[in-house]
Amino acid sequence: MLSLGVLRFLLGLGESANWPAGSKAIAEWLPQERRGFAMGFFDAGSAVGAILAPPMVAALAILWGWRMAFVVTGLIGLLWLAAWLVIYRAPAEHPWLSEEERRIVVTGAATAPASPARRRWALGRIIGWRQLWGLMATRMIATPVWWFYVFWLPDYLGSYRGFSLKEIGMFGWIPFFTVDLGKLSGGACSDFLLRCGFSPTLARKGVMTLGALAMTSGTQVAGAASAAGALAWVCLATFGFGIWSANILALHADIFPSETMATAVGLTGMAASLGGALFSFATGAVVDRYSYAPAFWAAGLAPLAACAALFFWVGRVGRRHAT
Repeated sequence: MLSLGVLRFLLGLGESANWPAGSKAIAEWLPQERRGFAMGFFDAGSAVGAILAPPMVAALAILWGWRMAFVVTGLIGLLWLAAWLVIYRAPAEHPWLSEEERRIVVTGAATAPASPARRRWALGRIIGWRQLWGLMATRMIATPVWWFYVFWLPDYLGSYRGFSLKEIGMFGWIPFFTVDLGKLSGGACSDFLLRCGFSPTLARKGVMTLGALAMTSGTQVAGAASAAGALAWVCLATFGFGIWSANILALHADIFPSETMATAVGLTGMAASLGGALFSFATGAVVDRYSYAPAFWAAGLAPLAACAALFFWVGRVGRRHAT
């Protein structure tokens, strides 16, 4: 147990760089009106992995033992790292671009490489920004909704809806599929509105509001008449979270300059993880004492509070410049 806990902690440390690095890469390579879909596509990979991993890990464990399941999944991460190191460079440095292509990318993304002196103090320059704290609050409130469904849905389906382990395996992947649909469609929708001339504030926040309203369907899960109905409400909620998630990441690229982008995503991601841990702990206490109904109501109403933070704390969406 101790070694598993230590190694899981190290896995979390390594995984934490994924979203800041990926979000910054998209901000450096793509113009504003294409970032929403790109963020959704990038973010959707985590849910695709959650769909593919259970059958793959189960097959590895059955064929070659549980140790090999750990070894193979670990090696897949190293293969990805090798590909990233070979392929990825910032636009200003990438050898595969012609000078004309480089000019188009750098101009379209509206990002210029920062000097090393400016890069060193990214945290100090944005820590006082209202938008940073607003996004931290928004993610701390809204992201736990997703982790609630990830961690607690299998137990709910088994304990309260009578699903067998086989049935959980047969149907438990569907919310992950719908969250991916939400991420792709939510990002594409806000990008479309930007190309039509809408302001970033209206395009991003308007689409995110639709996602938040879809997430309120969590309030209907516990009272659904059938297991199929409960799962349908869950799928609508995760679809809404996908819409929200793609655009909350795109907001970072809309607000923060390139040299502070990864720091900002890391800070708001930290807030999201803390919120998820607290919500999961509270869910366990509530379910043990009462039932899942209060937890689903909390998951359904939390997005409305996140929306309030988005509108009144984050404020107008626009690029700020670190000083």
